[in-house]
Amino acid sequence: MRLLCLETSARTCSVAVAEGERCVWSDARMEEGGYVHAEELVPMMDRGLQAVGWRPEEVEGVAVSIGPGSYTGLRIGLATAKGFAHAWGVPVVAVETPAVCVAGLELGPEVAELAEGDVAVGVIDARRWEVFAAAYRRVGRGWERLTEPRAVVLDGEGPAAHLRFGVDLGERTWFVGDAAERMAPLLEGPGRRCVGRPATAAAMVSLARAQFAAGATADLAYATPNYGKQYTPGTARNPFAP
Repeated sequence: MRLLCLETSARTCSVAVAEGERCVWSDARMEEGGYVHAEELVPMMDRGLQAVGWRPEEVEGVAVSIGPGSYTGLRIGLATAKGFAHAWGVPVVAVETPAVCVAGLELGPEVAELAEGDVAVGVIDARRWEVFAAAYRRVGRGWERLTEPRAVVLDGEGPAAHLRFGVDLGERTWFVGDAAERMAPLLEGPGRRCVGRPATAAAMVSLARAQFAAGATADLAYATPNYGKQYTPGTARNPFAP
């Protein structure tokens, strides 16, 4: 199956092109000063298809990260996936962002250390000492979800902060995602590893293939991002006020 994978849930905007089990092309962009998703996502998709020599009509499915994460980033990613899937007449799968973070362990040197029963927690920066997180257990060559994605507050509880993830983390636990490194002082302990690697489209490939194989496709009309927590608008400001 020929797939196009999009990851826009945080500051990193990335695209991957996959054929069968292989990721045959990927790219990622991040700017410290702001988000580049609106400017970069579609041109990146076009570069990927050109690099592998595919015409748009040869794409058989689109996968997109569904969150939790950035409100704007998630909307851009899902709207783009829906638009192109509708135009090309192909299905879409929506992949949980913490699961994409955890799957990234398969692409790094950590893969050699993964063992049956390991727990991995995908952690996405939600700012103000909050993270979006979900926990997974290593089973065979895949991951079994233990908790649903949710917002977790980390407010200086020290080593006990890990108790807030709602699951027994066990003796070997990985924390992986763009929030992992700054969480390290709160999560220190034997058997705990923090891997500061953001979710990427390349890490989404195996998850997307599994969902397509299971028929777990999204409804193009009604699929919405999982923002992780309710958006609360601030008070409107009069731009002409002194």
